[in-house]
Amino acid sequence: HVGAQFFAMKRPRGLNYATTLYYDRTFNEKFRGKLTYTADSYSFSNIGLLLSATISNFNVYIAADNLLDYANLAKARNASVQLGFQLLFSRE
Repeated sequence: HVGAQFFAMKRPRGLNYATTLYYDRTFNEKFRGKLTYTADSYSFSNIGLLLSATISNFNVYIAADNLLDYANLAKARNASVQLGFQLLFSRE
């Protein structure tokens, strides 16, 4: 899947906006990935990546953004990595 998202928020010092383009791929029913490019009022070079795996009723994911800034974290204005775990419930 390929998609786009637009975000805008009015703040006291002005308007903050962001536009994201993404490519989302399901490799099989257990593994998924997403690649994003975001342009906002702070940066025009934000690339992100998400990897997600489902094992039985348990989901684990890792997500990172501003991947281009990881080459030199001392100069990075913003970079983040998220690791998440989810327990899935079914209605059977």
